[in-house]
Amino acid sequence: MQPHRWARAQRSLDYPCPVCQNGALRPIKDTFKQVENENSQSHDGEGNPTPEDMEWRFSALLKCTNTACAGVASITGRKFIEPPQYGEDHETVFYRPNSITPGPLPIPLHTAYPNAVSDQVRKAATLFWADPGAAANRIRQAVDEMLTEQGVARYAKPDSSSPIPLQQRINAFKELQDGKFAEIAAFLEAIKWLGNAGSHDGDLKAAEVLDAFDILGHVLEEIYIQPKAKLLAKVAKLNAAYAPPKKA
Repeated sequence: MQPHRWARAQRSLDYPCPVCQNGALRPIKDTFKQVENENSQSHDGEGNPTPEDMEWRFSALLKCTNTACAGVASITGRKFIEPPQYGEDHETVFYRPNSITPGPLPIPLHTAYPNAVSDQVRKAATLFWADPGAAANRIRQAVDEMLTEQGVARYAKPDSSSPIPLQQRINAFKELQDGKFAEIAAFLEAIKWLGNAGSHDGDLKAAEVLDAFDILGHVLEEIYIQPKAKLLAKVAKLNAAYAPPKKA
């Protein structure tokens, strides 16, 4: 279940569960439905079936494989068949979803992350399948929420009537703690540019949006997870060196 494969058609309907983030979403038996769509050409000129020219619209319900999780999602999209490739002796079925609700998460969301940030990531994950540009804009909004949580002012006036441009907020973030976040600020700028393009042009490639998810995931881990991990490593080191041995 590698998210970067989601930019292409997939051979199976198998996605990480966005509810528990441990199990996999897979089709519930007897819920998969398909109908040949209006552009499909199911026969050649002489009336012979040609499966590779056929295309279907499908829908299904997906359920998490983790028995402790009640995660369920709905999926719709297109199904098509490709003829055997070199060295193969059979056709291959492919699926291209255009909606999964709720959407599988391209990055893990840890409990340490602010809820406002995680909410935007979840919305982006659902939008990704139908509208990558809108998803990019939600990732940009996740950056806005993260900067607010880090103490960067969001409005120039107390009455919230004058939002501060994201670039100015990133510049302010860059100066926090004597420039500690300077490198991360450069990552945020890349997300900002993609989010802007998603808002104005809307025509973004799915792979580009998945890259933005990756960048955001790295930023969030660096800010909210790594400091704790590094601190725990230091604690363990000091305990190993100076703590008295535990009595049996």
